[in-house]
Amino acid sequence: MKKILGSLLLVVLAFALIACGGQTDTADDTQVMGIVMPSATHGFTGESIQHAEAEAKALAAELGFEYKF
Repeated sequence: MKKILGSLLLVVLAFALIACGGQTDTADDTQVMGIVMPSATHGFTGESIQHAEAEAKALAAELGFEYKF
């Protein structure tokens, strides 16, 4: 029984990977990086956010991608 259940689970997972792993046919190949940071305007956290956004902007210009905070 365990072998049958294990085999069935393996087949289901294989189909799920095949179904979700396909390439999308979009004309827009722009890469977008999402950045999640806590919101703050002052103190250590505010300064960290400013540095992170400045670095993301520099890397986006250098490597050619978009970013969203």
